[in-house]
Amino acid sequence: MYIYGDESGNTGKEIFNDPEWYHQGGLLSLDDVDPIVSPVIRRHCNDLGVERIHANELPPDKVAAIASEILDVLDSSTTWIFHHTKIHKPYMATTKFVDAIFDSGENDGARWLWYNSEFLRHSLCCLMDDVLTQRNKRRFWPAYLESNHDEVKACIRNALTYLDRHTSDRRLQTVVRDAFNHALQHMDDLSFGSSGKSYRKLEAPNMAAFSCLIGSVHNFAEKHEAKPVSFIHDQSSEFNKTMRKMHTWFSGVQAKSADIAAKVVMVDWGLGTFSVPSSKDVPALQAVDVLLWILQRDSQKEIDSVKKRIEEKAEPYWISRPTSELIRYSWIQRLYGPDFPMDRLHEAERLAAEAEDRFKERLTNKALQISLKEMG
Repeated sequence: MYIYGDESGNTGKEIFNDPEWYHQGGLLSLDDVDPIVSPVIRRHCNDLGVERIHANELPPDKVAAIASEILDVLDSSTTWIFHHTKIHKPYMATTKFVDAIFDSGENDGARWLWYNSEFLRHSLCCLMDDVLTQRNKRRFWPAYLESNHDEVKACIRNALTYLDRHTSDRRLQTVVRDAFNHALQHMDDLSFGSSGKSYRKLEAPNMAAFSCLIGSVHNFAEKHEAKPVSFIHDQSSEFNKTMRKMHTWFSGVQAKSADIAAKVVMVDWGLGTFSVPSSKDVPALQAVDVLLWILQRDSQKEIDSVKKRIEEKAEPYWISRPTSELIRYSWIQRLYGPDFPMDRLHEAERLAAEAEDRFKERLTNKALQISLKEMG
């Protein structure tokens, strides 16, 4: 299989600037689509008198016409999908706050179940999005990137003052307070303290989206029993090296969803060779630019029909507050639906109780260790 990726709205670490949304697209196919779309792209370049197709430089009806031809040749030549990651950039501050404070592998005051369960983690994201004021989000983000523990503590204290205003759920209040208080007392235990430019780049929306694209590549390879041959992404002067690193790190690792928490499995198909050429030299990257541009547009008569065709082939992955709300709602429907077995619900309650016992035991042991260390 072959992968071609491109982005729109390059952002880096600046998540509060315009545009608010960051997009990344990926064309995944069993056959190399570059020679397939090349005649379409080259002909339109010649007609327009340009070196390469930039969708944002063309009128919508022209982009739609090019996109329609691209879809025609793809549909008639190969099996393919279009991966689309859409990130509301300011929401990254919320999700990274949850990652920093509620990861039980880092914070002994955080509960494993609440961070690793998709439903509960997104419940935390929604609540933290409320208790973190806009000013506090803007304060937290640079503190997080620069590993400024004092500033992160100030952000936690500020968030704590808003907790009771945004939830009356006593259980949720306890979970948050335990994690907050332990983080305030043991901030040095949290490993977001790594600093440096390369670390900060990994936290950017660009790389969050790139990791989502990698996930889609693994899923496509598994579904079609295909081995990635070539992974080509439009060049990015800021993120070329970071993308190469992530491509290497996750070449043999696939994240898979499960009933309670996602699991990681080792795979042997890899991610193919990775390169970051200029889109000027790769017609398939220009095709990705065209399809991605269409998906970003609001409804308008010139593009609606072709946008619908792309959406039928698209696999969307959104990171935003509405997405978290939708995930929570879908889990509630699933858990309380008529078809959910009661024996599984009772088993879940038993496992949750056991997890709570282990959590309390861990805190007790940690407190004992600290006391013994202080006694010498």
